[in-house]
Amino acid sequence: MHRHHSSRAYLRDLLELDFYTRLIILAITFMLSVVFGIYNFVIGKRDVFTWMSISLTIGTAIAIILIVVFRKIKNERQKQQYFRSTCFKIYQKPYQKEYHLPNYIDQISAFESIYNKFKCPLYFDVVLENQSFDHSDISIDLILFHNSGIYAIQVLSFDGPIKGDITERTWTPYFYLGLKKTLKVDQDLYHHWIKSNHLSNPIMQTDLYVKNIQKYLPTYPIKGITILKETMIDETFDAMNERLFSLKDFISYVQNQPSIYTESDLKNAQNKLEKNIIKY
Repeated sequence: MHRHHSSRAYLRDLLELDFYTRLIILAITFMLSVVFGIYNFVIGKRDVFTWMSISLTIGTAIAIILIVVFRKIKNERQKQQYFRSTCFKIYQKPYQKEYHLPNYIDQISAFESIYNKFKCPLYFDVVLENQSFDHSDISIDLILFHNSGIYAIQVLSFDGPIKGDITERTWTPYFYLGLKKTLKVDQDLYHHWIKSNHLSNPIMQTDLYVKNIQKYLPTYPIKGITILKETMIDETFDAMNERLFSLKDFISYVQNQPSIYTESDLKNAQNKLEKNIIKY
Protein backbone atom coordinates (compact mmCIF):
# COMPACT_ATOMS: atom_id res chain seq x y z
CA MET A 1 0.00 0.00 0.00
CA HIS A 2 1.69 3.20 -1.16
CA ARG A 3 1.59 6.12 1.28
CA HIS A 4 2.98 9.65 1.27
CA HIS A 5 5.14 11.00 4.08
CA SER A 6 4.60 14.53 5.44
CA SER A 7 4.21 16.49 8.68
CA ARG A 8 0.49 17.21 8.27
CA ALA A 9 -0.47 15.16 11.32
CA TYR A 10 -3.75 16.98 11.94
CA LEU A 11 -5.07 17.09 8.40
CA ARG A 12 -8.17 15.08 9.13
CA ASP A 13 -9.23 17.47 11.90
CA LEU A 14 -8.97 20.33 9.42
CA LEU A 15 -11.28 18.48 7.07
CA GLU A 16 -14.02 17.94 9.63
CA LEU A 17 -17.02 20.24 9.49
CA ASP A 18 -17.39 20.29 13.25
CA PHE A 19 -13.82 21.48 13.63
CA TYR A 20 -14.37 24.25 11.10
CA THR A 21 -17.57 25.27 12.89
CA ARG A 22 -15.82 25.55 16.24
CA LEU A 23 -12.90 27.36 14.66
CA ILE A 24 -15.17 29.94 12.99
CA ILE A 25 -17.12 30.57 16.20
CA LEU A 26 -13.92 31.07 18.20
CA ALA A 27 -12.44 33.30 15.48
CA ILE A 28 -15.54 35.50 15.42
CA THR A 29 -15.54 35.69 19.22
CA PHE A 30 -11.88 36.63 19.22
CA MET A 31 -12.41 39.36 16.61
CA LEU A 32 -15.34 40.80 18.55
CA SER A 33 -13.21 40.84 21.68
CA VAL A 34 -10.40 42.64 19.85
CA VAL A 35 -12.86 45.19 18.43
CA PHE A 36 -14.28 45.71 21.93
CA GLY A 37 -10.79 46.27 23.31
CA ILE A 38 -9.90 48.75 20.56
CA TYR A 39 -13.16 50.57 21.16
CA ASN A 40 -12.35 50.94 24.85
CA PHE A 41 -8.91 52.24 23.97
CA VAL A 42 -10.36 54.80 21.56
CA ILE A 43 -12.88 56.15 24.07
CA GLY A 44 -10.17 56.60 26.66
CA LYS A 45 -10.36 53.48 28.81
CA ARG A 46 -6.90 53.26 30.39
CA ASP A 47 -6.81 49.62 31.32
CA VAL A 48 -7.44 48.35 27.82
CA PHE A 49 -5.56 45.09 28.29
CA THR A 50 -7.67 44.22 31.32
CA TRP A 51 -10.78 44.84 29.28
CA MET A 52 -9.43 42.75 26.42
CA SER A 53 -8.56 39.89 28.79
CA ILE A 54 -12.03 39.98 30.34
CA SER A 55 -13.61 40.16 26.91
CA LEU A 56 -11.57 37.23 25.61
CA THR A 57 -12.39 35.15 28.68
CA ILE A 58 -16.11 35.90 28.46
CA GLY A 59 -16.15 35.46 24.70
CA THR A 60 -14.35 32.12 24.86
CA ALA A 61 -16.70 30.92 27.62
CA ILE A 62 -19.73 31.95 25.56
CA ALA A 63 -18.34 30.18 22.48
CA ILE A 64 -17.71 26.97 24.44
CA ILE A 65 -21.18 27.12 26.00
CA LEU A 66 -22.78 27.66 22.59
CA ILE A 67 -20.88 24.71 21.10
CA VAL A 68 -21.95 22.45 24.00
CA VAL A 69 -25.58 23.63 23.81
CA PHE A 70 -25.78 23.19 20.03
CA ARG A 71 -24.25 19.73 20.30
CA LYS A 72 -26.72 18.79 23.07
CA ILE A 73 -29.63 20.02 20.93
CA LYS A 74 -28.32 18.10 17.91
CA ASN A 75 -27.82 14.89 19.89
CA GLU A 76 -31.27 15.18 21.49
CA ARG A 77 -32.85 15.68 18.08
CA GLN A 78 -31.06 12.59 16.75
CA LYS A 79 -32.18 10.65 19.83
CA GLN A 80 -35.81 11.55 19.17
CA GLN A 81 -35.39 10.62 15.51
CA TYR A 82 -34.14 7.21 16.61
CA PHE A 83 -37.20 6.67 18.82
CA ARG A 84 -39.43 7.53 15.85
CA SER A 85 -37.51 5.25 13.50
CA THR A 86 -38.63 1.88 12.17
CA CYS A 87 -35.40 0.48 13.61
CA PHE A 88 -36.51 1.24 17.18
CA LYS A 89 -40.16 0.24 16.58
CA ILE A 90 -39.11 -3.17 15.25
CA TYR A 91 -36.02 -3.95 17.29
CA GLN A 92 -36.84 -1.99 20.49
CA LYS A 93 -33.19 -1.54 21.34
CA PRO A 94 -32.64 1.23 23.93
CA TYR A 95 -30.89 4.35 22.72
CA GLN A 96 -27.14 4.52 23.28
CA LYS A 97 -25.09 7.71 23.20
CA GLU A 98 -22.97 6.31 20.34
CA TYR A 99 -26.03 6.36 18.06
CA HIS A 100 -25.41 10.02 17.22
CA LEU A 101 -22.16 9.07 15.44
CA PRO A 102 -22.16 9.01 11.59
CA ASN A 103 -21.72 5.23 11.27
CA TYR A 104 -24.70 4.53 13.53
CA ILE A 105 -26.82 7.19 11.83
CA ASP A 106 -26.18 5.49 8.49
CA GLN A 107 -26.83 2.06 10.00
CA ILE A 108 -30.23 3.25 11.21
CA SER A 109 -30.94 4.81 7.81
CA ALA A 110 -29.92 1.59 6.05
CA PHE A 111 -32.16 -0.39 8.41
CA GLU A 112 -35.10 1.85 7.45
CA SER A 113 -34.54 1.42 3.72
CA ILE A 114 -33.91 -2.33 3.78
CA TYR A 115 -36.79 -3.16 6.13
CA ASN A 116 -39.28 -0.94 4.32
CA LYS A 117 -38.30 -2.57 1.02
CA PHE A 118 -38.34 -6.25 2.01
CA LYS A 119 -40.40 -6.44 5.24
CA CYS A 120 -38.07 -9.25 6.33
CA PRO A 121 -36.56 -10.00 9.75
CA LEU A 122 -33.72 -7.54 10.23
CA TYR A 123 -31.47 -7.15 13.28
CA PHE A 124 -29.55 -4.04 14.32
CA ASP A 125 -26.27 -3.65 16.25
CA VAL A 126 -25.95 -7.33 17.19
CA VAL A 127 -23.46 -8.76 19.68
CA LEU A 128 -23.29 -12.57 19.89
CA GLU A 129 -22.10 -14.83 22.68
CA ASN A 130 -18.42 -15.74 22.32
CA GLN A 131 -18.07 -13.32 19.42
CA SER A 132 -14.60 -12.68 18.01
CA PHE A 133 -13.89 -8.96 17.84
CA ASP A 134 -11.69 -7.02 15.45
CA HIS A 135 -10.20 -3.94 17.13
CA SER A 136 -12.97 -1.39 17.87
CA ASP A 137 -15.72 -3.16 15.92
CA ILE A 138 -17.62 -4.99 18.66
CA SER A 139 -20.97 -5.61 16.98
CA ILE A 140 -22.50 -6.75 13.71
CA ASP A 141 -24.21 -3.74 12.16
CA LEU A 142 -27.17 -5.49 10.50
CA ILE A 143 -28.30 -9.08 9.91
CA LEU A 144 -30.94 -9.62 7.22
CA PHE A 145 -32.98 -12.84 6.93
CA HIS A 146 -34.28 -12.90 3.34
CA ASN A 147 -35.50 -15.80 1.22
CA SER A 148 -32.45 -15.27 -1.04
CA GLY A 149 -30.03 -15.64 1.85
CA ILE A 150 -28.84 -14.51 5.28
CA TYR A 151 -26.77 -11.35 5.02
CA ALA A 152 -24.26 -10.09 7.61
CA ILE A 153 -24.00 -6.39 6.80
CA GLN A 154 -21.43 -3.77 7.70
CA VAL A 155 -22.31 -0.10 7.08
CA LEU A 156 -19.41 2.32 6.54
CA SER A 157 -19.72 6.09 6.65
CA PHE A 158 -16.61 8.09 5.74
CA ASP A 159 -16.03 11.40 3.98
CA GLY A 160 -14.29 9.82 1.00
CA PRO A 161 -13.45 6.47 -0.58
CA ILE A 162 -11.35 3.74 0.99
CA LYS A 163 -9.17 1.66 -1.29
CA GLY A 164 -7.06 -1.44 -1.04
CA ASP A 165 -6.51 -4.91 -2.35
CA ILE A 166 -8.72 -7.78 -1.27
CA THR A 167 -5.68 -9.45 0.37
CA GLU A 168 -4.55 -6.38 2.37
CA ARG A 169 -5.32 -6.29 6.10
CA THR A 170 -5.89 -2.52 6.19
CA TRP A 171 -7.11 -0.15 3.49
CA THR A 172 -6.11 3.43 2.74
CA PRO A 173 -8.67 6.16 3.49
CA TYR A 174 -9.10 9.18 1.24
CA PHE A 175 -10.98 12.37 2.14
CA TYR A 176 -12.68 14.89 -0.06
CA LEU A 177 -10.99 18.25 -0.31
CA GLY A 178 -13.16 20.72 -2.17
CA LEU A 179 -15.58 19.48 -4.82
CA LYS A 180 -14.08 16.64 -6.84
CA LYS A 181 -10.57 16.57 -5.39
CA THR A 182 -9.32 13.85 -3.09
CA LEU A 183 -6.25 13.85 -0.90
CA LYS A 184 -4.50 10.68 0.06
CA VAL A 185 -3.81 10.25 3.77
CA ASP A 186 -0.10 10.38 4.57
CA GLN A 187 1.87 8.03 6.80
CA ASP A 188 1.80 10.18 9.97
CA LEU A 189 -1.90 10.85 9.70
CA TYR A 190 -2.64 7.24 8.86
CA HIS A 191 -1.13 6.06 12.17
CA HIS A 192 -2.81 8.90 14.07
CA TRP A 193 -6.16 7.94 12.53
CA ILE A 194 -5.75 4.22 13.08
CA LYS A 195 -5.41 4.62 16.87
CA SER A 196 -9.05 5.64 17.12
CA ASN A 197 -10.51 4.22 13.91
CA HIS A 198 -8.75 1.08 12.78
CA LEU A 199 -9.55 0.89 9.10
CA SER A 200 -9.85 -2.84 8.48
CA ASN A 201 -10.32 -4.37 5.06
CA PRO A 202 -14.15 -4.36 4.91
CA ILE A 203 -14.22 -7.73 3.15
CA MET A 204 -12.15 -9.34 5.91
CA GLN A 205 -14.34 -7.57 8.46
CA THR A 206 -17.56 -9.07 7.10
CA ASP A 207 -15.80 -12.44 6.81
CA LEU A 208 -15.42 -12.20 10.59
CA TYR A 209 -19.15 -11.38 10.87
CA VAL A 210 -19.91 -14.50 8.86
CA LYS A 211 -17.59 -16.63 11.00
CA ASN A 212 -19.32 -15.46 14.19
CA ILE A 213 -22.81 -16.16 12.85
CA GLN A 214 -21.88 -19.57 11.45
CA LYS A 215 -20.87 -20.73 14.92
CA TYR A 216 -24.60 -20.94 15.58
CA LEU A 217 -25.89 -21.51 12.03
CA PRO A 218 -23.31 -23.96 10.60
CA THR A 219 -25.65 -25.37 7.93
CA TYR A 220 -26.74 -21.97 6.60
CA PRO A 221 -24.65 -20.12 3.99
CA ILE A 222 -24.08 -16.54 5.21
CA LYS A 223 -23.15 -13.66 2.89
CA GLY A 224 -20.87 -10.91 4.17
CA ILE A 225 -21.80 -7.52 2.69
CA THR A 226 -20.48 -3.97 3.17
CA ILE A 227 -22.74 -1.02 2.36
CA LEU A 228 -20.80 2.15 1.59
CA LYS A 229 -22.01 5.70 2.06
CA GLU A 230 -22.46 7.58 -1.24
CA THR A 231 -19.49 9.86 -0.48
CA MET A 232 -17.27 6.76 -0.41
CA ILE A 233 -18.11 5.78 -3.97
CA ASP A 234 -16.12 7.47 -6.73
CA GLU A 235 -15.58 6.84 -10.44
CA THR A 236 -13.26 3.89 -9.73
CA PHE A 237 -15.80 2.04 -7.58
CA ASP A 238 -17.35 -1.25 -8.59
CA ALA A 239 -18.80 -4.17 -6.66
CA MET A 240 -15.82 -6.29 -5.55
CA ASN A 241 -16.74 -9.96 -5.66
CA GLU A 242 -20.32 -8.95 -4.79
CA ARG A 243 -19.16 -7.75 -1.39
CA LEU A 244 -19.16 -3.92 -1.59
CA PHE A 245 -22.32 -2.00 -2.50
CA SER A 246 -24.06 1.31 -2.24
CA LEU A 247 -27.36 0.96 -0.38
CA LYS A 248 -29.36 1.28 -3.60
CA ASP A 249 -27.23 -1.33 -5.40
CA PHE A 250 -27.46 -3.75 -2.47
CA ILE A 251 -31.27 -3.59 -2.50
CA SER A 252 -31.24 -4.25 -6.27
CA TYR A 253 -28.78 -7.12 -5.75
CA VAL A 254 -31.02 -8.83 -3.19
CA GLN A 255 -34.08 -8.39 -5.40
CA ASN A 256 -32.32 -10.21 -8.24
CA GLN A 257 -31.15 -13.20 -6.20
CA PRO A 258 -33.00 -16.53 -6.45
CA SER A 259 -35.00 -17.76 -3.48
CA ILE A 260 -33.17 -20.48 -1.51
CA TYR A 261 -34.97 -20.47 1.84
CA THR A 262 -38.53 -21.13 2.85
CA GLU A 263 -40.20 -19.08 5.56
CA SER A 264 -39.82 -21.96 8.02
CA ASP A 265 -36.10 -22.25 7.21
CA LEU A 266 -35.58 -18.60 8.04
CA LYS A 267 -37.68 -18.82 11.20
CA ASN A 268 -35.63 -21.77 12.40
CA ALA A 269 -32.39 -19.87 11.72
CA GLN A 270 -33.72 -16.81 13.54
CA ASN A 271 -34.64 -18.84 16.61
CA LYS A 272 -31.20 -20.44 16.76
CA LEU A 273 -29.40 -17.12 16.44
CA GLU A 274 -31.63 -15.23 18.88
CA LYS A 275 -30.71 -17.66 21.64
CA ASN A 276 -27.12 -16.46 21.37
CA ILE A 277 -27.65 -12.70 21.00
CA ILE A 278 -26.46 -10.78 24.05
CA LYS A 279 -29.45 -8.86 25.38
CA TYR A 280 -29.12 -5.16 26.03
